[in-house]
Amino acid sequence: MCHLQIGTFMTDIADEFKIVVVEAIRSLCLKFPQKYRALMNFLSSVLREDGGFEYKKAIVDSILILIREIPDAKESGLAHLCEFIEVSSWHTIFWLWPRVK
Repeated sequence: MCHLQIGTFMTDIADEFKIVVVEAIRSLCLKFPQKYRALMNFLSSVLREDGGFEYKKAIVDSILILIREIPDAKESGLAHLCEFIEVSSWHTIFWLWPRVK
C-alpha cells in the first residue's frame, strides 16, 4: 500500500486504531532503519492531520524513539517535530487571539 493509500485509510478509522498503525510503522522503522526517511515522512504527515491527544502523543513518541534509536534520523525527526510545534503554536495563537483582545 503506498503512502497516499495509507493516509486515506487513516482518515477513515478511529484514533485507537490509528495508534495501532503508528506503533506498527514505528516497529517497521526500527526493524528496517534504512527506510526511516519514508516512514518518518509518513509520521510527520499524519501528525499534521486532525486527531486526539493520545493519537498525537503516539506519533510524537514514535518520532522521539526513532531519533534515539536511529542516529541518522535525528536531524529530520527534530525538523518534523519543530515544524509541528510551530504550526501548533500558530493555530493556538489564532484560536486564542479573539479571546485575548
